Amino acid sequence: MSLLEILVGVSIVAIMAFAVTLTIGPGRGALDVEADRLATELNHAAAEAIATGQPVGITLMRGGQGYAFVRYLDGRWWPLDGHGGLGMHVLDEAVLLEADGVSPRRDDGVVTTGPVPVAWFDPAGLTDPFRLRLTGQARRIELSWQGDGEILRSTEDG
Repeated sequence: MSLLEILVGVSIVAIMAFAVTLTIGPGRGALDVEADRLATELNHAAAEAIATGQPVGITLMRGGQGYAFVRYLDGRWWPLDGHGGLGMHVLDEAVLLEADGVSPRRDDGVVTTGPVPVAWFDPAGLTDPFRLRLTGQARRIELSWQGDGEILRSTEDG
């Protein structure tokens, strides 16, 4: 092998390493992962309410450690555990969830925000706007459900 062949080989390996580095990008923190998951599940819950013709709501677990989706059926809110992605989810330990003006309490032995969810999706698609905040170590992400079904996401550092 000549010196020129070795230099060409090293150059090719360097270019490939650079390309891989660009595609990987920075790592995502727990707060971003949880916010993406919650936004996806909120959209899924809205679609579930419309598809089934029954209201679907979200309740918060004690201390903002997680959330659960519930369905209104026979005059009562029932858990959606075991239902295709909608159910109870415990957040990463570094993340807390809160809703405007909601204080968690105990109901029927299950720690939730109460018998009525903090927000619920109307089967006719006429859901009132609401806001949920996820807080991490040095950041906060707010998910705002708009009246038209769009979720606005805003991030606050500090």
